[in-house]
Amino acid sequence: MAKKPKTSEGWIFSDGGSRVFTIRLDEKTRFGIEILKHQLHYRTGAKFIDDAIAAKFKEVEITTKGAGGVEAKASATAVLDAVWHPDPLERFLNVAFAYPDLLRSDELVAKLWSLLSDTNLLWLGGEYKQRADNSQVYVYETKRENLDFKLFRILWDDFLAAARGEMTREELENRVKSMVRLSFETDGVDSLTT
Repeated sequence: MAKKPKTSEGWIFSDGGSRVFTIRLDEKTRFGIEILKHQLHYRTGAKFIDDAIAAKFKEVEITTKGAGGVEAKASATAVLDAVWHPDPLERFLNVAFAYPDLLRSDELVAKLWSLLSDTNLLWLGGEYKQRADNSQVYVYETKRENLDFKLFRILWDDFLAAARGEMTREELENRVKSMVRLSFETDGVDSLTT
């Protein structure tokens, strides 16, 4: 029986806890780690490897197109410090708005951004424009300050389900519409009178 290939869970969505990461090392490298571990007074090889990776973050420069499409270079440590948050939703938004081209490196993350950026009901501050055929289209900018964060937080699991293919785009759109309606019915009347 053939194994089903693993699908990406999205590198951005881990819960922030420690993870076991299995790597295969040749005997010479493993032996070298043991020598260095003892020389540098590390209790475990894992801690030595963790510190070696952290040191590499400082050396590696990441070139990205940041907000506004401007190409920028930063150390991996600076990028990590700028986007890291223990909450996956916050982490996703930090990457999306600070380093949007990093979203393309993972299929699930790219799909999630596509769903979010195409869902006009979550973007505030837009305006309706007249088309040539006299229909109207809502034009908005995908900026952090324009996102209805409260509503997106409520719909986060639905967006993840749609990105994973567990919900269709149409089902997601219907869910968003129902939540917008519910939000307006509960908050809208009060906000209109105050």
